[in-house]
Amino acid sequence: MVNFKEAKRQSPVAILLILYRVMQTILRQTLPILIVLILNPKASKIDFIGIGIMAIGFISAFSSVMSYFRFFYYVDDTHFHIRKGWLVKSNISIPIERIQTIDFYQNPIHKIFNVVQLDVDTAGSASKEIHIHALKKNDANLLRNYLYSKKEELLPEEALDTVEQLEEEQILHRLGVGDLIKIGLVQNHLRTAGIIVAFGFTLYGELSEIFEKATDRFVEESFGIIERGGIYLTLTLLILLLLASIIGSVIVFFLQNYDLKLTSSGKGYRLVKGLLNQKQTSISLSKIQMLRWSSNYLQRKLNLVNLSIYQASSIIVNIKRAIYVPGLSPTGITNILSYVFEQINPKVFQIYTIHPLIILRRMLIMVIVPLLVIIMSNLDQMIRGVLISLVWILFSAFWSYQYYKRYKIQIHEAGILIENGILTIKGVLMEWKNVQSIALKQTPIQKRKQLTNMVLYTAAGAVQIPFVRMDEAKKLRDFILHHTEHSQKEWM
Repeated sequence: MVNFKEAKRQSPVAILLILYRVMQTILRQTLPILIVLILNPKASKIDFIGIGIMAIGFISAFSSVMSYFRFFYYVDDTHFHIRKGWLVKSNISIPIERIQTIDFYQNPIHKIFNVVQLDVDTAGSASKEIHIHALKKNDANLLRNYLYSKKEELLPEEALDTVEQLEEEQILHRLGVGDLIKIGLVQNHLRTAGIIVAFGFTLYGELSEIFEKATDRFVEESFGIIERGGIYLTLTLLILLLLASIIGSVIVFFLQNYDLKLTSSGKGYRLVKGLLNQKQTSISLSKIQMLRWSSNYLQRKLNLVNLSIYQASSIIVNIKRAIYVPGLSPTGITNILSYVFEQINPKVFQIYTIHPLIILRRMLIMVIVPLLVIIMSNLDQMIRGVLISLVWILFSAFWSYQYYKRYKIQIHEAGILIENGILTIKGVLMEWKNVQSIALKQTPIQKRKQLTNMVLYTAAGAVQIPFVRMDEAKKLRDFILHHTEHSQKEWM
């Protein structure tokens, strides 16, 4: 049995991992510059940059070794302690009863040496408070179970909801290779296209600084070719960009969600996924603050829904640490919703609607900038510009009305369910006991019309209800506050 009360070091693999992380950061930030340097004919500059990179590498290697030898962890009766740092020393002590989750992470180096990174998180902190870069798997499991057992001694009632490693788990959802490809094909490819375009502009900016007029001349000639090629060449380039975006989205999705497995222990959930970087995240039922789900048009045709489970966690890292489960069936979503928030009565307590004035607001957002572009690009053909403008205004009105019509708010005795969206349907479910504060925010127009935006704040983020009538918002606020004040449940 490992004695965790004695100060211990990480696995020596931590030296490689710290160095890997430093070099990865440097490479990510300087990649466009490195590409430019390869094409740069000025050898003297390449030599100068090369010497600089070698110096940075040497300093990083020395820092990694020193960080390893100055890092210790141990556990006493009430706290988990970390001592680290060689230039700037720090001592971190976390009360064991505040520990919310203990997760494992593996990148390729972890897998080669059969070690894991252990992350400890507490609710309400500004960031994850403890990282142990490299522990043997067996030691990591023993440490996690030891911390959970110590927490049970300190908080016996709360510890009953802790997800423990040794409990038998039931597989609720798993994705194979075929599932990953199918789901990857119906992801949001516009995001990937934006990344490709942004990288292209960044590379162009770096090349312009070095090759100056040659780069501008190349771009002008390229646009000239596209202009002479007409609509067919333009469409071909757009199709190629779309194909690249789809392939990129599928590859990224495949790598991030390879062998995804969602399991339930009866006290919570555990999610394991990733090919190159494998991450294991656990969450107990008592810590779940809200559930969000979404499904775009193509996903609905394939009966696929993406679910995000949010828990009470660090303010900054909460979004990254949410359990994201893609490719669930509508039945699977319903079962999880009813299981997590079993106290929410399926019978609707009351239905709220947002004010129709939101149609005008969304129309203004959709119309102003596009109309300026249409008018400026059709100054020589005003009739065509007017016709296009009218079509766009009608489309914006129809789209905004559909958004208003499909915005549904269901108030239950124990919580709230919101659904909205047109092409992509989104939903959120949360219990009143998780609400920490309520804000009513008004714009000048809303103030004149006695409307407000209602914001419900939880330890996992905020939920906003737009354009609610002020009298209804105040009644709902009083109802929520009364429920939370008299609730016997712990919010986390």
